[in-house]
Formats: sequence, structure tokens, C-alpha cells
Amino acid sequence: MRILKYVLFCLLFLRIAWPTGTWNAQSAVIQCGDIVEGEFPPEHVFIEYGISLSPGDTITVSGATIGSTLQFSIMLFDPSERNALASSESNNAILAFASNRPSITSPVLSATGKYTIRLSNGNQDQSGGKYYFAGGGVYTIRVGCTLRDGQVIAPGQPVENTDSSGSNAELSPERFDGYGFPGLSPVGFQDAFVFPLQTGQSMQGQIPVSGQGVLVYTFTGEAGAVIDLSFARVAGNLNLGLVVLRGKNEVVFQTNMSRSSILQTRFDLPASDEYTIGVFRVDNAVGNISSLKATNFELTVMIYR
Repeated sequence: MRILKYVLFCLLFLRIAWPTGTWNAQSAVIQCGDIVEGEFPPEHVFIEYGISLSPGDTITVSGATIGSTLQFSIMLFDPSERNALASSESNNAILAFASNRPSITSPVLSATGKYTIRLSNGNQDQSGGKYYFAGGGVYTIRVGCTLRDGQVIAPGQPVENTDSSGSNAELSPERFDGYGFPGLSPVGFQDAFVFPLQTGQSMQGQIPVSGQGVLVYTFTGEAGAVIDLSFARVAGNLNLGLVVLRGKNEVVFQTNMSRSSILQTRFDLPASDEYTIGVFRVDNAVGNISSLKATNFELTVMIYR
């Protein structure tokens, strides 16, 4: 009888810790300070992001949905991918309850390596034994970290680069002419098509399958100004990146729209300066090129002072 009870307990534990669902191919390596948008399909799936962290670090991941018909949960796993360190809406690291605005904060981490952020649009009942579909749609996650030395990296804040001597080095056009995402080659802006930003108007553009087209919109911003940015994919299926840069490639906002069709975000400008909004293809792998289609989009920006 004891053996039977032990087996039943193990089966229940596996059901809770590793619930059924489709593992989505959508995955990426991200870093502290990233703001990432994605989209859940109309079925229960798991979406994972990898992030490199060190002993003494802590990480906070907060999520949000567009509308109220999608709920999702967030879990954090250690480099072994077997130990859950934190989960949303629950005091138990194994149970993760979905909501429209899930969030997690990790304990102080002990190991060096790639940690896994796992999203799920399936919800558990209060017993943790049953999963049910919690909707499909667009989500955004914001990743913030506090490093062992006390440095705080807020979502949307670029990570400082260090040279071989360990000193901070500011990026300059001579050494870096564009912006890329972790794991992808930098995208050069030197040959971009440049347009002055028309605030309050819908600006239309197209990124070709070749990935050579980079569209850039420039404007002068004042410190503390509030930016409302809306981006909509009208047609096509390319993976797009959108970045807002200040001055010499200082990142104010970034996102990778690998599957999503709509982005709506708001952020403050950190200083009075010249700003650049860049739209580009982030994955230049050829793959089945016959299935790729040029992507048309609409960009609308409102500036409030």
C-alpha cells in the first residue's frame, strides 16, 4: 500500500510540474533589460526564453496582455531545467496560475548558466492537478535584473558593454553601425531608408524578403516626453525587429515581433536628443524562401510633452 501511495504521489507531482501541452518552436535568447513581444496561438502551448545569469543576481519578469481574453503564467527554471525557482500568482514554485498581468521575482541565484523563462497559456486549478486552455493572443514580457554588485537593469535599459580591460566602453558608429538581437548578427543602419517621423499619422512601410531593407524614422525628442507607439503588421510573414535608439545607439526600447501582428507600448524619453526608430528583419536565414513574403506594416507614434 505504501508503494502504491508513493507511485500515485510521483505521478501527481509529474502532472503538476510537467503538464501536458505543445512545446512552441518560438524561443530566443534574451538579456536583462529586454522588452519582448510574442503571441500565443489558439491552443495550449509553452514558450521558452533563455537568459544568462550569475551567482548573486536576481531577476524580475512581468507580463501583460492586449485585451482580456488571454491569460498566461510565467515560471523560472535553473540551468538544469529541472528545478523551478519562481512562478506567477503562486507561493509554490511548482504551481503557476495564469493572469492578464503575471509576474515573478526570483530568489538570489546561486549558479552560473542559462536560466529558462517558461510561459504558458494554460491555467491550473487550485489543486494544481488540472490544466485548461487560457486563451490565445499577444503578450509582452519585461525583464529586469539586479546584479550581484547592486547594479539595477530596468526593462528598456541597455546593458553596459565592457572592453577586455573591464572598463565601460560607449558604442560608437566607428565600431558598430547598427543594432541586433542576442544570437543574431547586428543590423546595419548605414544604408537604411531614412524618413522624418510624422507624429500622429499612420506611416506605411515594407520590409522585403531579402532582409536588405531597413526603414528608419527620425525625430527630435525632449526629456520626459511620453511616447505612444503602435505598430501593426498588415501583410507578410517575416520576423521583424523594432528598436528605438537615442544618440549613439543607446537603446530606449526594443522588441522582436517574431509572430505577433500588433504592438502597442508607451515609454518616456530619457533626455533631449535625436532619436531613431528602426524597423528591420531580424532573421536572415534562407530556409524555405518560397514561403516567405515581404511584410507591410503601419507605424503610428504620438508624442506628449
